[in-house]
Amino acid sequence: MCCIRRSKSYIPSITSLDFAQRLFDKAGQVSSVALQLRPDANVDAVKERMRTLAKGKYTVNDRYEQHREIFNVMQIEKTMAYLFLTFIVLVASFNIIGSVAMLIIDKRNDIETLRHLGASPRDIIRIFLHESRLITLLGAAIGIVVGLLLCWLQIEYGLIRFGGAEGSFIIDAYPVSVHWTDVILVFVTVIIVGFLTAWLPVSYLTRKVIGQRDSE
Repeated sequence: MCCIRRSKSYIPSITSLDFAQRLFDKAGQVSSVALQLRPDANVDAVKERMRTLAKGKYTVNDRYEQHREIFNVMQIEKTMAYLFLTFIVLVASFNIIGSVAMLIIDKRNDIETLRHLGASPRDIIRIFLHESRLITLLGAAIGIVVGLLLCWLQIEYGLIRFGGAEGSFIIDAYPVSVHWTDVILVFVTVIIVGFLTAWLPVSYLTRKVIGQRDSE
């Protein structure tokens, strides 16, 4: 019916505890008690301690357990966004393949010079693989920096806002939260997809060009 919070900061309530108890004919009773922990508190340890004190008579849930369905939906949305991102990176990696393929065709004479100097096909393939990996690393780094910059701008200035009038929602701007685990996961995904998709085409094209030069 009502919520009791104990913290140093004042949090306004809808009504007083006494009035809510009289209104619902629950004198001396409360439906729930909400505790606001310190930022450095261990939530799991506090929950375990409270369950021990409650001795099974009360249910102890954190904010995520109280709204489990909402957070599950948000997690599914996050997973789907990651899968879509992986697919977009997979499609974008064809640009890397195209760029390296044009480079291989343009450097046919240089490939022949390297062959005369004693370079093996594996050495030449490794050169163009390094080229594709540098493109992937550079693109991933620039993308991460630009993404973090946009997130910072959204957090500080609220570029994307809700509604036409200020105060229509609880918050005026779209909320953004940056987690370094997600940043690292995206970076690693881009690197893996870029490396794997470029390896087979670059190897095939380089061997084909070397074979054509050798046959001539």
